[in-house]
Amino acid sequence: MIIRETNSNVVTFYGTPITLIGWKLKLGETGRNVRLVDRNLKTVLPIAESRGKVRLLITVVSVDTQIGSTVAKKFSDAIAEFGEQIVTYIISTDLPFAQTRWCNLQQVNNMTMLSDYLDMDFARNWGLLIPEFSLLTPAVFVLDRNDTIIYREIISEITEEPNYQLVLAHLKVAITSD
Repeated sequence: MIIRETNSNVVTFYGTPITLIGWKLKLGETGRNVRLVDRNLKTVLPIAESRGKVRLLITVVSVDTQIGSTVAKKFSDAIAEFGEQIVTYIISTDLPFAQTRWCNLQQVNNMTMLSDYLDMDFARNWGLLIPEFSLLTPAVFVLDRNDTIIYREIISEITEEPNYQLVLAHLKVAITSD
């Protein structure tokens, strides 16, 4: 199975280095099951609720930013080929109401929007918290059916997009692996 990590050293915002805090997850580790909030303000444990499936977890600063909206929409289009073979989560600190509005405006219904606005549990437990802004840094994770992280990309510049081709290649490998 392919295991790959990209851009894990320094994260910048318009070229200025920023701090990331939290327990950083590494390749080969099990994805931490943490509390997030869904569109109905219900607390969910996404890893436990999707156990046995291949998962794509995408964090964005906000779907109300140009880059966050672009990344979420491009992934929505790109994962259409996988159908129900994968479960995709877009995670941000946006309020669930904003996430729902974005999904409705963009006509996106093949991803689950989850919010980390309450206590930043995901941000802290996956090493993605930007304390200066109380936001998640953009990142992408692919987890196999055993909850193992097989792809991890921390976007090195917050205003840039991830490597979609590498993400999709890892999803395909995870789907075809036992």
